[in-house]
Amino acid sequence: MKQVVERILAMLVLVGIGFILGLAVAKLQRLETQMIIGTHDGTPHADDIFAVAIVLLVDGRFDVIRTRDKQLLQAADIRVDVGMKYNPPTDFDHHMVDFNYTREDGRPYASAGLVGSHYWPLLIGDGDEAIYRRLDDKLLSSIDAVDCGIDTYTPISPYRVFDIQSYFSGYIPSAAALYGKTKDQIDAILYKSFMESVEEAKNILTREIEKARYWVIDQDLVNRAIDTARHADPRVIVLKRHAAWGETVAQHPEILFVVFYDESSENWVIQTVPEPGNRFSSKKLLPAEWAGKEGPEFIRTTGIHDAVFCHRSRFQARARSKESILEMADRVLD
Repeated sequence: MKQVVERILAMLVLVGIGFILGLAVAKLQRLETQMIIGTHDGTPHADDIFAVAIVLLVDGRFDVIRTRDKQLLQAADIRVDVGMKYNPPTDFDHHMVDFNYTREDGRPYASAGLVGSHYWPLLIGDGDEAIYRRLDDKLLSSIDAVDCGIDTYTPISPYRVFDIQSYFSGYIPSAAALYGKTKDQIDAILYKSFMESVEEAKNILTREIEKARYWVIDQDLVNRAIDTARHADPRVIVLKRHAAWGETVAQHPEILFVVFYDESSENWVIQTVPEPGNRFSSKKLLPAEWAGKEGPEFIRTTGIHDAVFCHRSRFQARARSKESILEMADRVLD
C-alpha cells in the first residue's frame, strides 16, 4: 500500500512539474511575440501601410498599435511614420523639419522607403540588391513621393488617375460613414481598415518582389541579345523567350524592333520599339497593308505560310515559326 501511495505521489509531482514547465514555456512564447510596431492613428496613408507591411513580412510576430500617445509609442519596439526621429532600426519617421535624407537621384524618402532601405536584405531574402532597387524604383519611391507632396502623374482631362494611393484610400471609411460615432468606435474602425490594408500591401509586396526577381534575370537576357545584334543588325534584337525588354531597349536608339518567342500562344512575335517616354508610340510601324489582317488573309497578304496576324495599330505581328517572323523583320527593315 505504501508503495502505491508513493507511486501516486511521484506521478503527481511529475504532473505538477510538467504543468509548471508548460506555463513557463507559454509565458516565454508570449513574451517573445509581444513585440510592437507603433504608427500614427487617424487616416492611414500608403507609406505607413507599406512600412508596417514590410516589417511584418520580415517578422510576423509583431503586434501593431496606432496612436500618438508618446508613452505608448516609447514602449513600442519600432516606430514608423511617427515619433519625429529617424534612427534605424527602431525609428523611421520623416516629418522632422531638418529631415533631408534622399535617394541617390534626389527622390525623397517617406516611411515606406525608409523601412525598406533598412530591411531589404531580410525582405528580399537572397541578398540581391538589384531586386530591391527594382522594387524601390517601381513601387516604394512613388509611394514616398506622394506622401511628400509630389504629384507623380500629369493629369489628362477628363481622365482621373486611379493609382495605388487611390486603391488604398478605398479601405478608408468616408467621413460620412464615421459621422456620429464615438472616438473609440472610429479608432476601432480605422484600425480594422488599416490592418486589412496592411494584409493587401503584404500581398502586393510579395508579388512585386517576385516580379523584380525575374526582371533582373530578364535584363541579362536582353543585354546579351543587344550585344549579339551589334554583330548582325543592331536595328532588331532576338530573344529566345518573352522578357521585360522595354526599359532596357529604350536606352538604345538604334533598335527599332524586338523579336521574341511567346510561350503562352506558341507564336513568334515582332514588336515595334516605342519612342522614349511614350509607350504607345512606335519608332517604325509595320506595313500599312498588314494592319488588322489575320489567318488566311494575312498569309495571302504577306505570302508567309504560317503568318498569324498583325495588330490593327501595326505595332505587333505574329507567326508560327522563328524563320517566318525574321522574314517579316527583313522585309520591314529593307
